[in-house]
Amino acid sequence: MPGRSCKIAGVLDFISEPWTLAVIHQLTIGPRRTVELFSSFAGLSTKTLGARLKKLERGGIVTRKSFSETPPRVEYSLTEKGRALLRVLDAITEVAEEWDSDSESKGAARSCRACHAGEAAASQQVESAAPQKPRKRTDVTLL
Repeated sequence: MPGRSCKIAGVLDFISEPWTLAVIHQLTIGPRRTVELFSSFAGLSTKTLGARLKKLERGGIVTRKSFSETPPRVEYSLTEKGRALLRVLDAITEVAEEWDSDSESKGAARSCRACHAGEAAASQQVESAAPQKPRKRTDVTLL
């Protein structure tokens, strides 16, 4: 019908803000602390990360779990609704891999699958180690 947006307009509007899909992408690894999410990106401000996490929580995409510890600890994880977006991220990953194989700059960025395999292993090691140390800052490229 003229004048009406299609059904995907709301989803596209929700996920189109800068960093939103990147944050969701990082949460595919599993529950992440705010500092872990922040250290995964170069150029992301704490204010923007906080705003994206709040929006994702209000939208039912992520859950926020607080632990009564000193210092306080908060973890974010994807909800079932958030995991539904993984189909979108999988499709973007496939396109990114195709574009990388077509580009002249092959190997400039790790594949998402390799990135997440390494991140998941590092995350498990960090969780099992005591005391916890801040993670090394790494840059993640989606495309």
